[in-house]
Amino acid sequence: MKKSKLRLILVALGAGLALMSTSVMAGITWYSPITVFEDNNLDWYEDNSVTPNSTLDVGDRLISVFQIDNTLNGSQTITAPITGGELTGIVVIEVATKFDLGFNDPITGLPQFSFTYQAPSNGLDFYLPTALPGTLGNAGDGTVVAAYWDTTPDLGAPPICSSQADCIAKAGDGQLWEADTFDLTLGGGVTGWGGTGADNIAAVSGAPQSSKVAFVNFILNIAYNGTGQVLGPQMIGSADILGGAGLTNGAFGRSDTDFQKERIPEPGTLALLAAGLFGVGAVQRRRRKARKL
Repeated sequence: MKKSKLRLILVALGAGLALMSTSVMAGITWYSPITVFEDNNLDWYEDNSVTPNSTLDVGDRLISVFQIDNTLNGSQTITAPITGGELTGIVVIEVATKFDLGFNDPITGLPQFSFTYQAPSNGLDFYLPTALPGTLGNAGDGTVVAAYWDTTPDLGAPPICSSQADCIAKAGDGQLWEADTFDLTLGGGVTGWGGTGADNIAAVSGAPQSSKVAFVNFILNIAYNGTGQVLGPQMIGSADILGGAGLTNGAFGRSDTDFQKERIPEPGTLALLAAGLFGVGAVQRRRRKARKL
């Protein structure tokens, strides 16, 4: 009888651990504590210079449309495709600072610069098919990413579309899944988006798809969470910016982005684990007491 009780407790404990390690919701597999997302991007350039010059300068904007293929565990040894729908999104960032590094890339031969980015001064909502809830996406708000879950996929991988407007329409026609921001008042900690690379948009546009022309790192606070998961306050990631040769939809480049989120176990899962551990401990104490008798 005691062995049967112990076996049931261990089964419950194992189930709790399984819930903590992996969760599938809406076709998206989550891992604990870290889930890594891999996506494919197309990138457009918005020249806000007084005299357009096809050079990435302060005030210019980069507009990306992404489609996420799969998720991985934190060590990136386990991967799962996204099924039952399409996870897509739109990113808009604006150049805040630019610094000439004084050397050329040894492979591409292009002059290298350091950039930092901020939210678009005209607000993310300006670019989205539907405004974000509340003040998210307003000018001065700090939101730069909007992601969507769509049960009727129409964007494809990599993003397949005829123009920037077509891509944004297809990426933003699902249910809002998440919005990310530079806003520090959310309490997630330091945020930022910066990188190094070429500023010559025409040269990047003509570079091969396999040619890395820039690199960025970013850390953002999660402003809206519609994922169905309890998440840590921030998302962290990086991207390789690749050449745009062969693109015919107005995009100047491609990017390969990986980012990660921290999944926090739900209270019910923790309670199950606590009950299991308590039960195992109680059985062990009874066994020790019985042996003494």
